[in-house]
Amino acid sequence: MECYCGCGRRVPRRLTDANLRIGEVTLELLAWDKRRSTEPMQPEDFVATERLIDRGASSHRRLLAALHEEIDGVSLEDSAEWLVESRAAWRRRDEMTEGGGFLRGPKLRLTKEDFARLDRIHPELSFSASPPTPVGAPAGVGDDAADPAGQLQRLRSLRAEGILTEEEFRAAESRLRG
Repeated sequence: MECYCGCGRRVPRRLTDANLRIGEVTLELLAWDKRRSTEPMQPEDFVATERLIDRGASSHRRLLAALHEEIDGVSLEDSAEWLVESRAAWRRRDEMTEGGGFLRGPKLRLTKEDFARLDRIHPELSFSASPPTPVGAPAGVGDDAADPAGQLQRLRSLRAEGILTEEEFRAAESRLRG
């Protein structure tokens, strides 16, 4: 089996489950990034969505590092917990779901065009390289989309206000710095 990211690397049998899991996490992150890039959000929903995406992206990075054997092994438990949380959240959002049939229930609404945009290395950035401005956000929030220093300042403010944890701040900061 080849690595999900498309690098062409053969995945050792012991990492098959991680390779399958990264595919699930990737599709969920694609759907969440599409939502944050195309749907207007209230500030509370914006923050909750950002936190969900950051945790999913962190899980994705750990799975990818394990598949590339940059780290020894990986627990699938944290990605399983994130998937449960993500699925519970999108199932409540009609704009993210479509019918999956009587027995299967709702499923993520993803189109061929969405898959064409998929970045397998950074699926959380498939639709946007930077987060959009939430509807009703205070002046200045989101105005710094093209300015990395402004984005970093915004992240620091969110951390200072207790909206972001230290771990979430570090993840977002490292994503911003590349």
